[in-house]
Amino acid sequence: MPHLKPDAPWQDVLSAMDARFYEVLRRHPNVVPALIAQMPVGPHGLALRERVLRALLERGMPADLAARAFTAAGTVSDPTPRPGM
Repeated sequence: MPHLKPDAPWQDVLSAMDARFYEVLRRHPNVVPALIAQMPVGPHGLALRERVLRALLERGMPADLAARAFTAAGTVSDPTPRPGM
């Protein structure tokens, strides 16, 4: 997560991941059915997971919680209304 400060809390890591994921899906809405059908496990998807998990671990989050937090953040929608929605 290169755009985050090194001392940013883990909550900021998950917020940044969520915001970036939302922006990608907003620009490419036709990819949503594919993501629902199968989680991406190619090199780019794995690299993203590794970057986020590394950032969470570097901020002191235990490994088991980091894995669950990544999964939850990637599957739970934020109910906050967003512009244009």
